[in-house]
Amino acid sequence: MELRTQWLLAKGNPLSRLDEVIDWECFHPLVESIWNQPAQGPGGPRPHNSLKMFKALVAQRFYNLSDKAAEYPIAVHLAP
Repeated sequence: MELRTQWLLAKGNPLSRLDEVIDWECFHPLVESIWNQPAQGPGGPRPHNSLKMFKALVAQRFYNLSDKAAEYPIAVHLAP
């Protein structure tokens, strides 16, 4: 676990790098309109706000991160 944490820290946080070049607020109205649509099936509460989750999905796609590789940067960046 410690080696994995060191490896992830060395790679840097992709969400932080994207924050430097993207004005996320321009996406907020669109993301909110999609996020607030009724659920198609059963599910629990959404854990984070819509814009933060959108950032995580963009970073994951842009940096070609697996779910496992995206866990740490998302947890660090989206922590309350």
